[in-house]
Amino acid sequence: MLKRIAIIAAGTVLTACAGSPGEDLPPFGETVMAIKEAQTWNEGDAVPTLTGERGTRSLEAYRNRGAEGGRQATSETVEIGGK
Repeated sequence: MLKRIAIIAAGTVLTACAGSPGEDLPPFGETVMAIKEAQTWNEGDAVPTLTGERGTRSLEAYRNRGAEGGRQATSETVEIGGK
């Protein structure tokens, strides 16, 4: 019985010294809010344009989607990764 009490007391002391889980993480939801803010256009922000060859190819792929028997645009018709 004394051994059992000693084990329980030792476990209690050891867990009391443990840090709080998630203490090193940002507040809950902060990451989601930061991502939403980065994806939201605000008045006065620069507006990206579709100009040049890249824009032409992208618009042609958009307008012609499904014109080839229902095929989806591929990496050959739409530039991926800003290359």
